[in-house]
Amino acid sequence: MSAVGAIDASYVRPDTRRRSPLYLSCLIFLGLVVLVAIVAPYVTPYDPNTVDLLAINAPPGTAGHLLGTDQNGRDLLSRLMLGSRTALLGPLIVTVVASALGIVAGAVAGSAGGWVDAVLSRIIDFLFAFPGLLLAVFAVALFGPGLLAPALALSIAYTPLGARLVRTLVIRESSKDYVRATRILGFSGTVTFGRHVLPNIAPVILSQSLLGFAYAVVDLAAISYLGLGIQPPSADWGLMISEGQSSVISGAIWPVFWPALMIVLVVACVNYVGEHIVDRFERG
Repeated sequence: MSAVGAIDASYVRPDTRRRSPLYLSCLIFLGLVVLVAIVAPYVTPYDPNTVDLLAINAPPGTAGHLLGTDQNGRDLLSRLMLGSRTALLGPLIVTVVASALGIVAGAVAGSAGGWVDAVLSRIIDFLFAFPGLLLAVFAVALFGPGLLAPALALSIAYTPLGARLVRTLVIRESSKDYVRATRILGFSGTVTFGRHVLPNIAPVILSQSLLGFAYAVVDLAAISYLGLGIQPPSADWGLMISEGQSSVISGAIWPVFWPALMIVLVVACVNYVGEHIVDRFERG
């Protein structure tokens, strides 16, 4: 084994600690949500868009509607299941695009240093000045409501945080012996980053990406709630909360309660999993 391989292997220490039941529960819950999002069009008990004027705001368990119906008599379980697709797809787009841009920008800034680092850092600082929701609203004004425009706008807004994190991690790792060894052996900066630096900082990046995913779930739900995201009659958790407000006034809270509960549970579980990953990495 080469000196670089030996140094690199000794750096990454296995974690043999038992995983907490809460961590496993969060993983199982998130896995179920993802599975439901994939198979939802084929397993929903009712057509999510079918209106039944005889079952408006039916309570949970009434007439075969496990979670009740909304203000139009549509089955809430079916709409909740189908709404999980957009509720997860949008944040996934944000996370993938923002993470990819952040890794590239942060790696270049941290590795190159000098004027390259200074220029990229100023660009990152400039992007930090624009709130994500404001960029999303601007994107909707230009391209119209939907899922893609707000998601891409939030991707740009989330990129600076990931870029700054990666830059800091790369600078920290670059001062370690195993990186110096790769330079002595003549490896290029790209090879060093791809083979040695990136695997060692990947858990922290993954954790940050999961936190960004959780924020994106809330932001995109808020955009749909404001009527700027997914449009009726499509099912979306944020849109379901917005449409269910009239039911709350009538005394039926379940059209709002179920989608709100799903958003809270998904965000809480994703946050906990992300924090757990960092904790395992740091205590490794």
